Amino acid sequence: VAKLTFTAASPAAVALKVRYPGWASALVVTVNGRRQPVTAPAGSYVTVSGPWKTGDVVGIQAPMTLHVEPLPN
Repeated sequence: VAKLTFTAASPAAVALKVRYPGWASALVVTVNGRRQPVTAPAGSYVTVSGPWKTGDVVGIQAPMTLHVEPLPN
């Protein structure tokens, strides 16, 4: 899980763009521990909007799986 913690002098309305990797079979985004809907397709960006204040935490989790890819000789 990757986490981003905000620090701001005052609440800031910023749209955070989170990359949804094309190889990921799913993406979980949380804000302060609450799961957010992910409607964007893999290979694009998920937008998470604030206002953000000091202490807000955005969590991002993509499944990390191991697989084998055959290569040509």
